[in-house]
Amino acid sequence: MEKTINQQLDELFNEKWLCRYSKEEQKKFVYDGLVYQLRKEEWTISTESPTQAGKEADIFINKLWLESPVRVAFVLKDKNSPYGDDTRKWFILNNEDGKKNRYLRTKIMRRLARLLYGLTTRHIGFNQLENSEIKKTWATIPFAYIEAKKIAGGSSVTKEEMVDVLTRDIDLLMEEIRILDPNILICFDGEDTQFDYITREFDKLDGANKIIIERQYDQNNNFTCCLFYYPALNKVVIKSNHPCDRGANWIHYEKVISPFRELLNNNPQIKLK
Repeated sequence: MEKTINQQLDELFNEKWLCRYSKEEQKKFVYDGLVYQLRKEEWTISTESPTQAGKEADIFINKLWLESPVRVAFVLKDKNSPYGDDTRKWFILNNEDGKKNRYLRTKIMRRLARLLYGLTTRHIGFNQLENSEIKKTWATIPFAYIEAKKIAGGSSVTKEEMVDVLTRDIDLLMEEIRILDPNILICFDGEDTQFDYITREFDKLDGANKIIIERQYDQNNNFTCCLFYYPALNKVVIKSNHPCDRGANWIHYEKVISPFRELLNNNPQIKLK
């Protein structure tokens, strides 16, 4: 039987990534990839050990992802609590954190859910969003969650730390992206470190043909939107601020959705698949 995407990622993490770190650092390693969705209550798990429930959830989300025409990967800096984890299980854990993530009770999950809806459905403006539709999308549309820095940290991480990590691990991060094969990557970092490193690698493959959208949002709102589209790769990479930043919700949403909407409106030949 062919291995699922998350099984392939486990091999990448266990056989190539972990060995780059000390035994103490390995205890803080964060596994990520396709986030399991709760479609059956019996899939909830209360421990970190492998279970039949986890296997069923893995097979299900793998099929859903491969069949999805729009595949979104959220690329964050690192996990902001100092212990190892598997972010793929955040929805199906049978505890209070699992419920918070499933039912959008945290700021970060609400912001990610809005973006997932805007990217995969109608690309509408912030004021047109409907909570019921966002919740439906959150529960039914697959997505990938990637920590660019795999060793869990603290409440903040400096640009210098991210540069050091990505300089060392960009080959493995790009291998993770190759395995997942998303066609939209959202890079959450006000200093653009993940965006810069990922697009630098994509530039090697299709830099001459990329479409760039980079502009101020409008005359009255001084924030910048930036998107790169690589035609030969059929991949979109978009800059975003951190999902927990203190900016307004509508700015966080439109910084990503506005250039994406412009890309599709101006280039009707683009078909994400």
